[in-house]
Amino acid sequence: MKHSDRRIERRSTTEDAAIDWFILLEEYPEDPQVRQEFESWLNQHPEHSNVWKRVTQTSSLLGQLGQESLEPNVNTGEIAQLAVAHKSLFAKIRPHLTVGFACIFLLLSSISLIPHLMIWIYADHKTDVAQSKEIRLQDGSKIYLSAYSAVELNFAADQRKVNLMRGEVLFDVAPDADRPFVVTTGDTTTTVLGTRFNINKGRSMVSVGVEHGHVEVAQASNLQEKLDLRAFEWASLSEHGKQVVRTVNQDYIAAWRQDKLYVEDQSFEDVLFQLRRYMKIPVIVLDPRLMSKRVTGVFNLNEPRQSLDAISAAHSVQLRDFGFFVAISMI
Repeated sequence: MKHSDRRIERRSTTEDAAIDWFILLEEYPEDPQVRQEFESWLNQHPEHSNVWKRVTQTSSLLGQLGQESLEPNVNTGEIAQLAVAHKSLFAKIRPHLTVGFACIFLLLSSISLIPHLMIWIYADHKTDVAQSKEIRLQDGSKIYLSAYSAVELNFAADQRKVNLMRGEVLFDVAPDADRPFVVTTGDTTTTVLGTRFNINKGRSMVSVGVEHGHVEVAQASNLQEKLDLRAFEWASLSEHGKQVVRTVNQDYIAAWRQDKLYVEDQSFEDVLFQLRRYMKIPVIVLDPRLMSKRVTGVFNLNEPRQSLDAISAAHSVQLRDFGFFVAISMI
């Protein structure tokens, strides 16, 4: 299978919130609660107003471009078909999206269709929100996908390669001295011959934990600091090359298999990124200051909303549930 290593540049939290509000206002234009919460967010900081102006201007320009530059019956299926001619996406996408919204979402970064299309095209196995799956590979290895995860496989006579495109996966690798088992995620590469280990692709870091055997972990941004992890060792590797290694108990590795999330001095942004994989409604952060708060605790992944309640109670954070989304703000 042809491998794609397209990287999507991450937006700031304020831009994330602005685009979330754009979508909600489009979907619920007459809802007074949505309008009231939006006005509150807009007035919290001058930056919010500036970012909102850029989003709406981009939407307007792209809408005009969609009307003037494309035939009326051209749709996103045809655009995607041109971009990836070897895949027949036209029939899948055609009933759902218009050109105007396709342009908006394709160009407005991480909640756009681009990362979803790349997973749709290249992923061999994936899970939805709050779903897990066990897969037996052709070499006898097993992989266990946690919620909202996706992998691309590239197996041949001389190689066993897996690209972790999103989420968290536990690998139980069958020994094969002639074919190392290699997992890539972003700029991090994990290489083994036969072992059981877990990899989690977080918001701004990758973590690797080993249940038994050992693995070699390397980052393209920090090739001088390769890690050799043994049983019950866990490492986190940031996108800036920072590496932290420590010994943990067995329950900590692949804790999601017991529906638990262990958190020790992580940012609220990283924790929320994990919990969102288990939440079936959007979570909107109205105040970017929340993202830097530090969180420690053990949370139940079967009850992500209760986990958010517990974090909120400990950090003077207010949650408001509107049924179709949850808004988070400072008290």
